[in-house]
Amino acid sequence: LFDHLPYLNKFRAASMALVIPQLCFVVLASMSLNEIMFGNINKEEAWKKFRYSVYTTAGVFVLLMAMYFSSDYTGMNDAGLKENFTGGMIQQLAKGQQPTPQIQQQADEFGRSVIKILKADRQSLFGGDLLRSLLFVLLAAATVGLYLKNKIKPVIALAVIIVLSSLDLLLVGKRYLDNDKFIDTTDIENYFTPTAATKKIQADPDKNFRVLDESSGNPFHDSKASYYHNSVGGYTPVGLGLYQDLINHQLEKGNISVLNMLNTKYFIVQNPANGQPAAQLNPGAMGNCWFVKGFSLAKNADDEMKQLNTLNTKDSAVIDVRYEKIAGPEPVFDSAASIKMLENLNDKITYKSSASKPQFAVFSEVYYPHGWDAYIDGKKADYCRVNYVLRGMPVPAGEHAIEFRFEPNTVIVSDMVSKWSSVLLYLMLVAGLVFEFRKKKTV
Repeated sequence: LFDHLPYLNKFRAASMALVIPQLCFVVLASMSLNEIMFGNINKEEAWKKFRYSVYTTAGVFVLLMAMYFSSDYTGMNDAGLKENFTGGMIQQLAKGQQPTPQIQQQADEFGRSVIKILKADRQSLFGGDLLRSLLFVLLAAATVGLYLKNKIKPVIALAVIIVLSSLDLLLVGKRYLDNDKFIDTTDIENYFTPTAATKKIQADPDKNFRVLDESSGNPFHDSKASYYHNSVGGYTPVGLGLYQDLINHQLEKGNISVLNMLNTKYFIVQNPANGQPAAQLNPGAMGNCWFVKGFSLAKNADDEMKQLNTLNTKDSAVIDVRYEKIAGPEPVFDSAASIKMLENLNDKITYKSSASKPQFAVFSEVYYPHGWDAYIDGKKADYCRVNYVLRGMPVPAGEHAIEFRFEPNTVIVSDMVSKWSSVLLYLMLVAGLVFEFRKKKTV
């Protein structure tokens, strides 16, 4: 299925595809219950089929019980776990000396006892789930059986099924998110208490810049800085591929020219004197946008990334050859030319440019063509990818208003379909009520 079923290989982890059978089981069960309760069925025939399903379910539980009593509950990594526990105990008892046979024996016994307890826990978990599942199945089967035998009304049967399903979901859900997982607001606030470095950066009147926090180790595995700043680092499991490439090939090795083009105005480092975070101003940060004196063409993405190793990003840019037509001719240097950001909203960024000659602008925003459209003086314009990860576009001479707007067609169409579907649903509901009223009035 992973190789052939459309979209199944789009899951971040193949195991997440288990949600598909989970959903299908629930939908099929709901459809079956609806047919039993409200369908045009013969209850005697339904009772016979119900008995067969009970027998089948009982057979499944017999197999599970056989597994419970016959399994040795050994895991694939038990040998390695035992070795780790044994080695740790030897180090603790020997205290740097050559371990004696007695210490070796004691450590081996400790390792075996840990694995034995681990197996007992596995058996206990399996047995507990088997018992609770059997209890829920028996109660649900009894409810449906009593309904088919006309012992209880449909509303009572449904109420019992809803209560049982809710209990099942809540009890299992508590394993993943119980009361201990909820954290007091003050604990969160204490964790994000602003440091002296944070306060210094927040005092900067310019808010449209980025920060790289190197004070707590790898800045690309820690998202704490993002609480207060526009962070160059951080972590997300669904990061953009282009930016992750830039991290792997440029940022992790500290290419200052690339950090400058990302408008990294501050570095947060650890002060060796007191071990506290300290903010360092980066005078080379290039701002939100700038005009370059020229650009070179790369034959492919790999070549583009390679050229970034030595590229002076302040004066030059590198562009993949596939965007050559959009980039147009190289710009004509104009020392008086200027471009600046006016507004930075969630889905719209506005710039103003002024130049006596045609220029090429680089924008310190990640290139993402799926929904982001560019406009010059209100007219749609083409833009391209530059320096592997940023946006760039030719700008004609004169004064111009430049806008980037996020207006994805999928969102617009989905919103329209959702609204009209809601309208249609309400119209059908009203029509149904009118039809039912007229029907009763006729009778």
